[in-house]
Amino acid sequence: MPIEAASLIDNNIETRKTPLKKNESNWSLFLLLSLLVSFSLISYNYEYIAKQCFEIIASKNYKTANEYSSEIELQLEEVYIQHLPNIPDSLPMLNSGDAYEIDTIPFLLKRWSSSSDTPSHSNSKSNNSPTFKINLLQRHSIDNEISKNSRKNTFTKLQSSCFLAGDSFSNSSSSVVSKKTSEMLDFYRDHFLSSDVGKRTSYWDQNHTKNVFNPNSNDNDNEIFDVDSPTLDLTTNSPKWQYEIKKGLLLPNVSHKPTILNIARMAANAYTPGKGRKWETVGNPWDHSGFGWNDNGLRGHIFTSKDKKIVVISFKGTSLFSSGGSTGPNDRFNDNRLFSCCCASFDITRNPVCDCLVGEKKCSNSCLKSSLVDEDLYIYGAAKIFLETALRYPSAYIILTGHSLGGAVSSLVGLSFGVPAIAFESPGESLAAKRLGLPIPLPIHEERLPTWHIGHNTDPIYMGTCNTPSSICYLGGYSMDSKCHLGKQCVYDTAKHLGWRRDIRHHRIIDVIYYVLEPWGKQNPKIPMPECKLEKNCKDCNSWTFVK
Repeated sequence: MPIEAASLIDNNIETRKTPLKKNESNWSLFLLLSLLVSFSLISYNYEYIAKQCFEIIASKNYKTANEYSSEIELQLEEVYIQHLPNIPDSLPMLNSGDAYEIDTIPFLLKRWSSSSDTPSHSNSKSNNSPTFKINLLQRHSIDNEISKNSRKNTFTKLQSSCFLAGDSFSNSSSSVVSKKTSEMLDFYRDHFLSSDVGKRTSYWDQNHTKNVFNPNSNDNDNEIFDVDSPTLDLTTNSPKWQYEIKKGLLLPNVSHKPTILNIARMAANAYTPGKGRKWETVGNPWDHSGFGWNDNGLRGHIFTSKDKKIVVISFKGTSLFSSGGSTGPNDRFNDNRLFSCCCASFDITRNPVCDCLVGEKKCSNSCLKSSLVDEDLYIYGAAKIFLETALRYPSAYIILTGHSLGGAVSSLVGLSFGVPAIAFESPGESLAAKRLGLPIPLPIHEERLPTWHIGHNTDPIYMGTCNTPSSICYLGGYSMDSKCHLGKQCVYDTAKHLGWRRDIRHHRIIDVIYYVLEPWGKQNPKIPMPECKLEKNCKDCNSWTFVK
């Protein structure tokens, strides 16, 4: 990109209207402005701005603190695009009983690789691709807190349990688990964990799985403590190097600001090859003469180190509102399926993604169970992208990331296969994990789960408050009811330190990077990085009643 263009974009970023303050405008004006800005800025300019800005900013150099090991440099290597059926009326048409089996879901995956087709858009003179530097820690386990100084250089895998069907909601005794989706994920999870790659890289202990989740369990006999330390001795230069989790679980350093910034930039999906590029079809495509195909499904960007030993998979987030790009309608469909209490059943004026509402704040469990099919389209795609990547880079250490819907998907896939995940401003995915029947750690090991949710407290989607009739989510056809996250939350207090109030515009990844992550602590060095901790006593859908 020419220097003049880069300067112009940087100036535009600096002169953009600053985020809203507490004393600005009244509620009515806020709704009007939010709606207009959401349609124009979020929908129209989002992908263009993201692409241009991140190619410029991504290559910034940061000094590494002495206590950290040298940073690992990654660049875009591959892009996956999920093609979905072009169904004339609506996606729910797929829900027709036993219309498909586990391996015949209507789905097509295509891959672009930099090795076969170098992108023409570049900001790097050497490799035609922006680079992203991250820092890793290494986690080792000990049997008790007293023996921290005498720990062995090994990592103890996590034992998993499954949600009881009745635990999906606190006020329900019926199953809401999606049978087909659970079977599909279990099928691929079991195959991965039993493979050589899965045994070496997954944090799940396949030999110790409990079929019942007891939230009141406190089995102190299985208590394990972990110690995280710099990866000073990490070297992947040897051709024989392969990631062995038992020698130490590798983790992204979430307390290292440049690492969080660069993973956020990868989550922003800075670059997508155009249609003129060379794409190859991955796997055996589902074939049905009655459907055409559109490239409007999930997108996965694969970033690798030069030696292909460290890999980051970034899943594309939500294109807010239907005009937010070709994936907008499908994004909204999956958001409403995964993050609403009852299929986005607002009221009689809206079309929900299922017909399970049987009364005011009352939902049918049996209906939910039979209708939870179409989320396969994204979850299945994400699982296949992960498995394809693990197959192509069998020696590599893999991190998952994404923003918004992409962040929730990264967390759910990480939970399925036992891979660390960092999500940015994602809605609470605990509800979706329960409905999908995913494995979870034993209650005593929740602290050990390597999943982090990065966000700030003035994003209504991240905080689970974008669900009222007066919210922009509602006006845009979204029902973002879930608020509970798995793993740890790292919450930036933008209300206190930046004077922000809750606004849907603060959800955008560009706002998060340029107004929160990048300047955080610069003006006031005493402002600390947020402490990452578990959510306590969080419950979803408490105001709903679920009946058979």
